[in-house]
Amino acid sequence: AAALGAPIACVLMSKSGSGVIALAIVSGVLVLAAAARAGLPGRVAVGLGLSLAGAAGILLYDQLSGVRGVQLLVMMVSAPGDLLDTTFVYRFVHNWAGVMGLIESRGLGYGAGSFVLIAPPLYANAGLGATLGLSDYYLTAVAETLAAFPAGVIPMLLLEYGVLGLSYIGVVAYIAVSSGIRHRWAVAILLALAWLQSFPVAYPPFWLLLGLCRNPHFAEPRPAASVSGSPVGHPEPVS
Repeated sequence: AAALGAPIACVLMSKSGSGVIALAIVSGVLVLAAAARAGLPGRVAVGLGLSLAGAAGILLYDQLSGVRGVQLLVMMVSAPGDLLDTTFVYRFVHNWAGVMGLIESRGLGYGAGSFVLIAPPLYANAGLGATLGLSDYYLTAVAETLAAFPAGVIPMLLLEYGVLGLSYIGVVAYIAVSSGIRHRWAVAILLALAWLQSFPVAYPPFWLLLGLCRNPHFAEPRPAASVSGSPVGHPEPVS
């Protein structure tokens, strides 16, 4: 319980929007995975657990409502359009610019360091700010951040390196999802969320987590190999 509660408490105390949203997504994936592996009693237990968690969330909402991440999480469910009037819009537009850069360059990319030169005119020419209905503040602020730095590794790789950057993302994702650890999909989601945001490509915890998911000591034990339907060491009797 302490091993599970400590990181949750740290995320909530950090008041990080990214942290709370990542916690909610990963928790949901783990719960669904547990329910898929469990039989009917296990699924009933998961349902009861979710009900209790929901009730606890309602009771504690007044205490947690000041946490920015909780506010964003509630907004995602109740009024997702309102997210465009928060700092979420920076990440949305930057990732949109990365995809558009990949398409506009026909997969060739525009070269290292070109994001701050190419992304602003892509944003302006597409009239994305007006299309999204951004406020006057964000209309200008988003353009300024595009000209300053890419707010994410994925948009940078897509716009600057094209299909090579896309291949790099694919290789990293494959390393995670092909690992032998039980919760590899949760790890892959965490890695994707890190690169979709403003964590740098050399962010140490990213590579530490990727390394741990390939460590054989963290892999799930595999069932014993069998020969002709019999476990190794226990051959079928000869008639």
